[in-house]
Amino acid sequence: NVPTGGKLRVENITVEFPPGGDVAPFIHKATTGMEGRFSLEYVIAAGLLEGELTLARFDESPVDDVIAALADKVKRLPDPSAPPDELNPDARFHRVTLYLTDGSSLTECVTRQQTVARKTDLNAKLRQNIQSLPHLDVARIQASCALNEAGDIAYLNQLLLG
Repeated sequence: NVPTGGKLRVENITVEFPPGGDVAPFIHKATTGMEGRFSLEYVIAAGLLEGELTLARFDESPVDDVIAALADKVKRLPDPSAPPDELNPDARFHRVTLYLTDGSSLTECVTRQQTVARKTDLNAKLRQNIQSLPHLDVARIQASCALNEAGDIAYLNQLLLG
């Protein structure tokens, strides 16, 4: 999380990546959480401020002012020395550097291989993300995801298609 207490403040943030590594997040200044799904700046800011993000952060509500202010400090920096994303997606990385007002900086680099190797508890992630949808039967959805019953695929498909 971003240092917010005391005198340490974020001056600016850079995000480095291979050329073309920011094609999908094409929105630079999100105005809603929905737009935030496609904004590298929004995802970086919200992630730094809140840690793990849930679907609720990406709804149609206006962007939180604190997240927007931090997102405005994010600058994209394609790294021309890295192989272009379309030539070698396995070489993909994102290096985030926070420059603090005291002159210090914090840097973290995450590669595609590190992301893929990270274990994800899919049931916990499913529970977390569908909690914001009270009209859904969470237990039935989780049970259906195991695909043990004949109608499970049809039920899940119906949820996806509305």
